[in-house]
Amino acid sequence: MQSANISQESGVRSQKSGDLRICLLSIVYYLLLLSGCAKQDNMYKESRVLMDTYCTITVVCPSKEKAREAIDAGYAEI
Repeated sequence: MQSANISQESGVRSQKSGDLRICLLSIVYYLLLLSGCAKQDNMYKESRVLMDTYCTITVVCPSKEKAREAIDAGYAEI
């Protein structure tokens, strides 16, 4: 009788730990899913021919104005 109680208790424990694992994995999954919804920076590219060479400057920035400044500074340096 005592061995039947022990096996039932271990079955309940393993079911609870399995439920806990599923719950934790679900939480991690949804946190990762929501982290992809964050606002991302935009990519700005501009290409020019300089000194007979095709040159492209790529800037990743949240602001178009700041990207323009960075691109202009890059071409001024070249």
